[in-house]
Amino acid sequence: MPDHRRLLELLEEYKRECGQDVFLKGEDGRVVASTCAPAAVLLRAAVTEQISSKELRRRAEMLGEEATGNRCLFLLETEKQDLSGVKDVVAGLFGEDEKHFLIEAEPGILAAAPRMDELDPEEFREMAEGFLAVSEGEAGVNVRVAYGSGFSCWEELPDACRKARLALSAGRIFYRERRILPYSELELAAFVVQLPPDFCREFLKQMPPVFAGDGLEEELVRTAAALLENRLNGAETARQLYIHRNTLTYRLDKIKKLTGWDLRRFEDAAAYSLAMMIAQVGKEKSDGSIL
Repeated sequence: MPDHRRLLELLEEYKRECGQDVFLKGEDGRVVASTCAPAAVLLRAAVTEQISSKELRRRAEMLGEEATGNRCLFLLETEKQDLSGVKDVVAGLFGEDEKHFLIEAEPGILAAAPRMDELDPEEFREMAEGFLAVSEGEAGVNVRVAYGSGFSCWEELPDACRKARLALSAGRIFYRERRILPYSELELAAFVVQLPPDFCREFLKQMPPVFAGDGLEEELVRTAAALLENRLNGAETARQLYIHRNTLTYRLDKIKKLTGWDLRRFEDAAAYSLAMMIAQVGKEKSDGSIL
């Protein structure tokens, strides 16, 4: 029976020959030796597979990886397919024994699950800002950082991955200028991106024709977006757009004429916002560019 070091050497040789990681199981079905960190295997499974909490827990037990500690799952998306430079600088934020919680999930996307002191949204944002700073400052690569909820056991990781992916998808469509994408701030957008294309088409049939056609002219769309961003405050909206209040009123009246909704009313503003989001998602899904 070879000693443990020789056993690992044999596994590494086999890995080089077959081109994939190798696991050696004991009589009880648990993994006793492998060519990769069990945590990296579980993280990859959660991020790249539609895996259930129960199945991930089963795999964790099989790999002998019982605990995770307090963590948050972050997805870092870049425009580059080669992630080596970004991964190297991001790895500097991890301790040596923590780097297996940083993987290349797919071309252009890193998955990172750093240990956190507390499962606190403020701490999550600080970490996201740290990822952003080192990626852009040291690697010179623009990234977007999406994250969902924290997790403290393997069963909670699939839900954290789902939320992070939805936040990333919502950011691609609705918030292309935002670099940090917390799921907790994008829940409506995350809900809309999950709507089936058939539902989007049927919904738009009930809406004013402007949403199914070429859409509102860009000036009106910007005006509506600014009004919503400023919580329907007309004075702040006019100031942000550098226009007179009378000009704002004229544009809002024009939107009302085209859509039937007066965006100065909360109910109409909510309906307009939802319709615009569904129209945009319907177009993106028709193009096959999301999810």
